[in-house]
Amino acid sequence: MKYNIKNEELLARVHKYEIIRKDGHLRIDVLEIIAGKSSEKFIAVPNLVIETANSAYHGFGGSEEAALQDCLNKIKKVPAKIIVSIPSS
Repeated sequence: MKYNIKNEELLARVHKYEIIRKDGHLRIDVLEIIAGKSSEKFIAVPNLVIETANSAYHGFGGSEEAALQDCLNKIKKVPAKIIVSIPSS
């Protein structure tokens, strides 16, 4: 498939992973380059999960879609700063 991006741009599909440790969670985004010029087809980027949402906002279900819908229903009218309480500096 041809994607309409500029010559210097990359378009990537993102695959997400998470390592759950006693000292915190790390997310790893694996970028799969699907358009544009890159020296590598895949790039894995670790990210620190600073704060996760209160479990009251977690979605559950028998499938990915059901869990996502459950989560979306729970957070629909709730401000982001309440869902994930980020300490102010």
